[in-house]
Amino acid sequence: VRVKEASMVSLARLNEVITDNIVVFGILKTKLESLNSDIVRMGKSYGASVVAALSQEARSFFDCYKRLAPTVSVIRSSLDEMILSSRTVSSPEYQNELRKALGRLEEWEALCDNIENLAPQ
Repeated sequence: VRVKEASMVSLARLNEVITDNIVVFGILKTKLESLNSDIVRMGKSYGASVVAALSQEARSFFDCYKRLAPTVSVIRSSLDEMILSSRTVSSPEYQNELRKALGRLEEWEALCDNIENLAPQ
């Protein structure tokens, strides 16, 4: 019973970490989309210096993403280990939480792919 409880607590914490990171990465994605849009829109009217400043800001946000991105693979590894060891904790609640974590992780990975496509030029 203690192993099951500890596993549920670990999995619940992992779900919280994934959710928190989806929020952070979502903010980065929104900011990069906004800056890229501003670069295109303002580049026509305001010239090179404004575009350079906006491009630098976009690079800063993308660099922040690049520093955080390895977290995804660390969480993926942890979740993969939990899935492998889930055979010893076969409760329906645990299996359900595992599926939920996997779905959220895939959402986070897709968000990362979207951010990669917003890389500043």
